[in-house]
Amino acid sequence: MYSRAVTAALFDSIPEKYHSLLDYTEYRHFAKDFIAELGNARSSMINSVRGVIASILSSAGHSVNNKILGSANADRSKDKVLLSLLRFPEDNKSKPFAPILFPQGKKRLEYIFTSQIVLEIHRVMVHGQSSLGENSKLDPKANGTKYGISEATDHSIALAGTLARFLVSADKLWASKGAITEINWEDNYRTYRKLLTSNPDAPSIKNIFQTFNKHVFAGVPKTAGNTNEVDEDDDVEDEINAAMHRLAFGDFDDNRDESDGNGEVLGDNSNVHIDVPVRDRQSIAGPSHLRQTQ
Repeated sequence: MYSRAVTAALFDSIPEKYHSLLDYTEYRHFAKDFIAELGNARSSMINSVRGVIASILSSAGHSVNNKILGSANADRSKDKVLLSLLRFPEDNKSKPFAPILFPQGKKRLEYIFTSQIVLEIHRVMVHGQSSLGENSKLDPKANGTKYGISEATDHSIALAGTLARFLVSADKLWASKGAITEINWEDNYRTYRKLLTSNPDAPSIKNIFQTFNKHVFAGVPKTAGNTNEVDEDDDVEDEINAAMHRLAFGDFDDNRDESDGNGEVLGDNSNVHIDVPVRDRQSIAGPSHLRQTQ
């Protein structure tokens, strides 16, 4: 019920002039349709990235059996290659600033998130699997094409980094907290966003965004309204972003989802975690998030 209450709060953050466009009797119709669409987007994004994560790692010089990476239920806890991507030799456990986030796995914070792996994951999140490889092309059904996404944001980069770390971890469910690793994925996402937003004018932070826009969105024209300028709607957008984050990392106690053979959560989407779907290709406004999925 918590996530449904947050959905109601999200509805209230929408400008009143648009309320007449929604059938919101006690929020039921709005909540049902909104959450269902978020669940569909979430499932599509994670399945899309999981389907090519082995290829992404291979192109970056890390050979891992596709059976281990392609199935959410596979045991990834002892694979040496994956462990090397999750922690540095001096660490006895995985930490947020993991090798997978850095080019060549070398811990230099000024280059965090700009590893080939994270860039490719971001690309697939927005442009689909067909955007990888020599004969790459944008998937017309992917979010990047449908919604005119042409640049990265702190939300999308933080999600791509979190998803990179999650997909090579032992956890099977994409949830606020990992059942196996006990990693708090929500805190992980928050940590990445804080790093990107605490000093946005720093040259190193600007360079991170420039790297993503160059390698993930090169050649994609910006659409009207896709700027970083402050306008009168910013407060509304901030409220929506906050509500979306709360919804994305909501309570899972009322979860009634069922999993298919590959581990992807299907059925009721009452606990949906918002995803913002993403190599050379408007702004992903709002947090892309986690829901209990595989």
